[in-house]
Amino acid sequence: MHFGYDSIAEFLNRQNRYSDIEAENLVANKVKFSWILFLWKPIREFLVRYIRHFGFLDGFYGFALTVLMMVYQLQVMIKLWELERQKK
Repeated sequence: MHFGYDSIAEFLNRQNRYSDIEAENLVANKVKFSWILFLWKPIREFLVRYIRHFGFLDGFYGFALTVLMMVYQLQVMIKLWELERQKK
């Protein structure tokens, strides 16, 4: 198991920083906010991390990490929405 952080606070700070970058990249690539993406991205994250990559085998840790990554995807979409509104 690989841990790229020492605490949940460090993980969340990193998640916030990376979601800014990802939202800006989406804007640069002309991706627009949509409710479909807003709903799909966290669902996809769950399917990939928890099911396809067997996150459920890691017990609570796998579940918690999956939920946090689903929240990350929501952050990205909300930040994309916010960036689009700032442009108007």
